[in-house]
Amino acid sequence: MTLNDIFDSETDQYKGRIFNINGNGELFDTVLHELSHLVKYSWVTSYALYIAVAGGKEELGQVFKVLRSHGLTTDYRPQEGDPSYEGTFTKVEPLKQDTHYLGRVHVSFTSTKCKRTQVGTKTVMEPIYEIRCEE
Repeated sequence: MTLNDIFDSETDQYKGRIFNINGNGELFDTVLHELSHLVKYSWVTSYALYIAVAGGKEELGQVFKVLRSHGLTTDYRPQEGDPSYEGTFTKVEPLKQDTHYLGRVHVSFTSTKCKRTQVGTKTVMEPIYEIRCEE
């Protein structure tokens, strides 16, 4: 294998990734546009849009609503009281057997509504040390 072979292989892989992004470009653009007020940052891989969102229960609900309205579903549900959520939403197209190239949106959510709450007290016995020098 030569350096040119490696370059050609990488170029072909890059072209494939661009094709996959372009195939989902309209979906990704629409999602980013509709959630622009919530998305803190985003990036794209060969087949998925990654978005980071912060807020409360209402904001996470808006994310779910927008993604579902574009035919995206997930098996991962947020857990009550958790300060964060990670989930991948996939476009449902039953006629396609290969789901690798379908649009996917990965959501990383962090709650800004959490606060530190005291839930109890405990007494801990700890050894106490001093530095003492011998004369």
